Amino acid sequence: MIDELKKIKEEMQKIGIRKILVELPEGLKYYIKDIKEIFEGFDMEFSGENVYGSCDSCQECHVDAIIHIGHSAIPNMPLLKKTYFLEYFKNIQKYPDSNILRKKGCIKIGLFASVQYVNELNKLKEYFENEKFTVFIGIGDSRLKYPGQLLGCNFSSYDNIRSVDCNVVLTDGIFHPLGLSLYSGKKTFSLNPYSGELIEINNESFVRKRYALMERAMKCRNFGIIVSRKIGQSRNFIASKLRDMAIKGGKGGDIILMDEINSYKLENLPYDCFINTACPRVSIDDQENFKKIVLTVTEASYVLNGKIPERYFMDTIFYVDGSR
Repeated sequence: MIDELKKIKEEMQKIGIRKILVELPEGLKYYIKDIKEIFEGFDMEFSGENVYGSCDSCQECHVDAIIHIGHSAIPNMPLLKKTYFLEYFKNIQKYPDSNILRKKGCIKIGLFASVQYVNELNKLKEYFENEKFTVFIGIGDSRLKYPGQLLGCNFSSYDNIRSVDCNVVLTDGIFHPLGLSLYSGKKTFSLNPYSGELIEINNESFVRKRYALMERAMKCRNFGIIVSRKIGQSRNFIASKLRDMAIKGGKGGDIILMDEINSYKLENLPYDCFINTACPRVSIDDQENFKKIVLTVTEASYVLNGKIPERYFMDTIFYVDGSR
């Protein structure tokens, strides 16, 4: 990473960039001292905000350029600033016991990964093929940079390999495989890259909780519809449609602009329920911290139509405002 930063510095010097913003996720903020030494002489700012993905980039900040570390670019995300995306890849440490999949009837498997591990997917594919599995790595839409890549808001790498028996997601978290299990409707396993442990995702408890929220939200009369000011998550066009649906259904609806979405901010707003058009993970991961219901876009569309679906669908982001 240090060598890549030095190359970025050389390019910046050639084109006359002086003021820069550096964005790092929590796990990489310890690099700040090293980065500061490399870019000595530049007017530097460091983001103290949570940076969960490249969609969190502050494209409206008053700088000449941005260095975003830890995530890949979102190809169809509009950029207002010259932005250098410096990816941070990790290696798989231990391969799984393939018999676990075989006992579950998985012969044709789809392989996926969070961005930190996408470089390991071809090695994993070779491993499973040597174990006599038929293996597929899908190609996603214009929001995804790499084959097999998953975002917390986009699972389209599955779309052209729907014939698989099971999915395997290489990641050190649970949200990506949970999302894919719901998106695909197939058996989905989380593969821990360090221990090699394969865990089958059970989404029943999650789905029950989300259905309960939707049932409660049917009684809401006034909706605050949250739109992110972050350019990679901004879906004002969807928020406007949801507001129209609320009003047409005899309910109230206002669009609320926000950066970080937290319980404290929502407490002070006079709405029965909220609809989150920003990152879907906020509604999912933080719901226990919210005192009011915070629906995803997909959940809200069913609630406002007055009909809860038989199958639960995750909210996915394909395009944001200004996407090409």
